Amino acid sequence: MPTSPHDALFKETFGQADIARSELELVLPTEVQSHFDLATLAVRPGSFVDEELQQVHSDLLYAVATKDGGEGLVYILFEHQSSQDPTMAFRLLRYMVRVWERWLRDHPESKTLPIVLPVLLHHGDGRWRTAPDFASMLDAGPELLDAVRPFQPMFRFVLDDLASLSLETLASRALHALGHLVQFAFGLRAPWTGWRRRRP
Repeated sequence: MPTSPHDALFKETFGQADIARSELELVLPTEVQSHFDLATLAVRPGSFVDEELQQVHSDLLYAVATKDGGEGLVYILFEHQSSQDPTMAFRLLRYMVRVWERWLRDHPESKTLPIVLPVLLHHGDGRWRTAPDFASMLDAGPELLDAVRPFQPMFRFVLDDLASLSLETLASRALHALGHLVQFAFGLRAPWTGWRRRRP
């Protein structure tokens, strides 16, 4: 399947550790960042996206050292379609499992798994409307969810929804110059031209 222009631009840009680091510094919760040394961020090769979805999703995996001497993994999925995907949490779970499967293949003697932080970077004509957690997909009421919580993969993913940000917020984000290029290519004007969204 041919590579889309969005996919190529995303990989070229966020495949550079300093740009990826600036994005993660913006979106990762402070309490999470405090455990990682983002200066060690390094790109891991390979994609986990299903072949039939490569026109709407692209992805990158990073390794980062933890403050206690271990290693964590950060998995960023870039969603560049305007329609909503209510199954995104399940899709991310599948990709996270693939990351762990590859890690165990490369470390056959290991009895533990590294932390994998899922991040969704969304670009579209409208804001992301689906809750960024797996529980929202389960067909159960609040009481049942609480009862089964210990037995379910109840994770949340970090959501960076460019479509929901105000023009002022977008203009003030301290991204590398190539980050501004990406935002421009995905339908946003650069700050020196007024920052407006391009509508169909």
